[in-house]
Amino acid sequence: MPITRGSNTTASEHASSVVNEVIKKEGKKGKKAIVILVLIALAGLLGTGYFYNRYNSLKKNPNVEAQKEMETIVGKLGKLMVLPTDDTPTVATVADKDRLSGQSFFANAQNGDKLVVYTKTKKAILFREKENKIIEVAPIYFENNATSTGANTATVTPGAAEVNPVENE
Repeated sequence: MPITRGSNTTASEHASSVVNEVIKKEGKKGKKAIVILVLIALAGLLGTGYFYNRYNSLKKNPNVEAQKEMETIVGKLGKLMVLPTDDTPTVATVADKDRLSGQSFFANAQNGDKLVVYTKTKKAILFREKENKIIEVAPIYFENNATSTGANTATVTPGAAEVNPVENE
């Protein structure tokens, strides 16, 4: 039974009449369908609000997530070994273990492993978070290289291996 909208009917009245008609026709099935649709819409709105809020907080301070992850990694690592207390570590993630294959420090590395570097105490730690295992620990050496622009760059070398193909957190 099609409903025709007269000139005096508003959109909300029309929607209400359609809902009432479905309920009358379908009985309990119609009520359940409407309840399910309302719940899905509500869940969608809540999810959208949650992710919008996270997006705005990350936009204001993008380092918050990296700081939280660093604290989590250092906390787990601190339960396995004594860590320097007077040094703030830099945490990076191994993104492509194949690019590190020629370096002995990364011989047992897997994608996703965390490289924790303490520059003051000159220590590099390779940590596998998913297994809660320390894979490798080595002293690091810094080489200062002057570039053609006059800027200095540093190469961090655990043991004798250069650390480059990792993603910073």
